[in-house]
Amino acid sequence: MIPHPVIPIHRVKNRPFLKSLFPLYFPLPVLLSAAVQHVTYTWGTIVLRSFKKSSSTQLGTSQLASPWTSLSLSACVARCLAEYSTSCFSVIYHVNLQLCTPGSMVSFGLPLPDVATEGVLYYPDCGNTTGFTLELGYGTQACVKYSTSCFSVIYHVDLQLCTPGSMVSFGLPLPDVATEGILYYPDCGNTTGFTLELGYGTQACVKLLDSKNFDKQRAECASLGGYLASARTIEKLQLLQDFAEGKIASMGLDDQVTEGIFIWHDTGQPLTSEEEGVLFPSFEPNNSGGNEDCVVCNFPDLMNDVPCHSHYPAICERPWE
Repeated sequence: MIPHPVIPIHRVKNRPFLKSLFPLYFPLPVLLSAAVQHVTYTWGTIVLRSFKKSSSTQLGTSQLASPWTSLSLSACVARCLAEYSTSCFSVIYHVNLQLCTPGSMVSFGLPLPDVATEGVLYYPDCGNTTGFTLELGYGTQACVKYSTSCFSVIYHVDLQLCTPGSMVSFGLPLPDVATEGILYYPDCGNTTGFTLELGYGTQACVKLLDSKNFDKQRAECASLGGYLASARTIEKLQLLQDFAEGKIASMGLDDQVTEGIFIWHDTGQPLTSEEEGVLFPSFEPNNSGGNEDCVVCNFPDLMNDVPCHSHYPAICERPWE
């Protein structure tokens, strides 16, 4: 098993990694330039997102002025922007009364407006159909899409200095705590026995399960919120084989449904010929005996198909981001 470096770990549970490690009080230009993609949103060209009183999300806003009357919703937004420019981030609009209340930053914890007397709270939808979300908090907001290349941050609490980082690797120098800050990377849930394994330019949130047959291991892993591990690259396979300490271990790949078509458990997609050429020896998988429908690693150094009733440990993986 690859040992964990002795550095502070940010405990991230049930929340996306980047949301937890990048609260928006960090210097926003630094954050957006390297850690996330961002777009500029305009009220006039997008659909507004609304929250009603019945919403389970406690989301409110501070009013910028007393309500205006006799305005349509589009005119309400236009006047708010015209009079308050960059301070206008929301409106409360009552469609029957044509009542418009300009609002500032939408924040969690503030009371929602009363729908019957004040109206519905609206703020911009920055295009969540393209993967962007409007992140709110700490007196600011940003329309962002989280990058898949950011795996760590160096953060200096006194200077509020945030340096986004890539994969944590052994052999690289730790940052200077006094001038740069502390290195953080995600904890994938070690309270349930999962560990974040790092190496070979990749990583995985994994747990080794005791020896059982394939179906029982798959069910146990699913009960933990995971799936039997996948490895589409030789680097990921090497990482998982090191984690299993050389033991033969069940993987999340099988052809139980259709012989010869191996399916990855995490995506439901078939094994490609390119993946097969990298992950299996040239003479495998061969369905020896006519009943080898499940897959193991470390046999001896790549993957191999075996009968599903075989008893091996299994590598359970779950997403950490």
